[in-house]
Amino acid sequence: MKKGEPFKNVRGHLSGVNIDQCIFCGICARKCPSDALVVNKAEKSWEVDQFKCVVCGLCQDVCPKKCINMDDNHKTAAYKKEKSKFVQA
Repeated sequence: MKKGEPFKNVRGHLSGVNIDQCIFCGICARKCPSDALVVNKAEKSWEVDQFKCVVCGLCQDVCPKKCINMDDNHKTAAYKKEKSKFVQA
């Protein structure tokens, strides 16, 4: 069975953040309707809980640096609840 291409303007999942561009302002975390994001300015870290994320894309829309990435492909099923954490080096 061949996998079809995603439809135009479909938001499949939040794939991450370009951590080197992030200014850790926290606007994305404050605007997230499901509290899926945690931004820590002191640690220079950005974390997303994929099980809480409702893939609304609001975080990407409000980001002043436009460093949040949405992927148009849906994620496969997960067996463990894990959070994606990005830390600036």
